[in-house]
Amino acid sequence: LFRSLEILSSLNNLGSTTAVANRKRISQSTVSKSIAFLQDHVGYQLVERDGRKLRLTHAGQQLVDKALPISRALQDALNQKQSGHLDPTSLAIGVTESILSSWGAALLKSVIRDDQQLRLSLHSHRGTLVLERILSGDYRAGIVAGTSHIPKGIETNHLGEEPMVIMMPPIKTPDRIKNAQEMKHLQLITIEENSGTWKSIATRVSRYKKIELKVDTRVESFTSAGSMCEAGFGPALVPLGVAVSLKVPSSRIIPLSGINREIVFACRKRTLQLPETKKLLELLRKKFPRFGV
Repeated sequence: LFRSLEILSSLNNLGSTTAVANRKRISQSTVSKSIAFLQDHVGYQLVERDGRKLRLTHAGQQLVDKALPISRALQDALNQKQSGHLDPTSLAIGVTESILSSWGAALLKSVIRDDQQLRLSLHSHRGTLVLERILSGDYRAGIVAGTSHIPKGIETNHLGEEPMVIMMPPIKTPDRIKNAQEMKHLQLITIEENSGTWKSIATRVSRYKKIELKVDTRVESFTSAGSMCEAGFGPALVPLGVAVSLKVPSSRIIPLSGINREIVFACRKRTLQLPETKKLLELLRKKFPRFGV
């Protein structure tokens, strides 16, 4: 029942069973069966066609608005009871893939060294999926980039900012880019438009020094964009941490003044009141890296 309500809520936001299946990494059949299960359970129609998309009926919207908060609160209570019985300091934490694969792993290891009573179970996904897992109660909290895509019910706490940079492929160096005007000729590889980072920086990228940085290719992860750059596909717009993790020399990194992505600690409000969650946030703020280009 919990899962079916979460799927119905996602359908309300995304508009199609295909999009929900892709976001949650489940089959379309599972999405359809979950909605059918709920409709059979409540005895009335929850979704209807809206052109090529699906939307919630008025009754379906009311169900989500009223039942989902109760469902999530119940899951919280069950998870807290279970964790208290097994290991009160074991926290399931979701982390945006580009963060965990670059500087995030070292940051979290440092946190654990400082408080050896703190045990973390780490999971890496796209930021949007991390947030969904927090809402569903699967994860206690998350470390994600950008705040423009934070859903209702999630509270964010600022950790810091990570600079965005342009990586040049090995056959080219920034020395050939004499000024900002020359940057407009670059055909960049970067993240897909639906990512939290892109949504938070898109406007600044489009207005950078009165030119429009042009994106030629979009991929599903910053790590992939950086790896393609290193293979010679072309320059990439990535977070600094990704460039550093790929061991790109500073001579091939072009800083972009004023274009940073905000990194936040995300959780549900009542979760932040728990002592171990407060301690984790405190240590993350204390140890957040100072980026320099």
